[in-house]
Amino acid sequence: MGTTKRREVVKWSRSIWIPDKADVNSLAFSRAVKQFAYDLGAEAVGIINLNRNWVWKRDGRNIVPEV
Repeated sequence: MGTTKRREVVKWSRSIWIPDKADVNSLAFSRAVKQFAYDLGAEAVGIINLNRNWVWKRDGRNIVPEV
């Protein structure tokens, strides 16, 4: 069951959008991640928080985790 959740987190995270000039360590990025998680539901908030130490990179207008 844990493996399935891990896969879902990666899929969801591909769609996180942040403002164009935001830094991944900035408050704007933090807010974008939280808003994205809330849109998905409470369970996603917990999963994203558990994986907050991922390295994030820009991909166009999205931020994706390097896994």
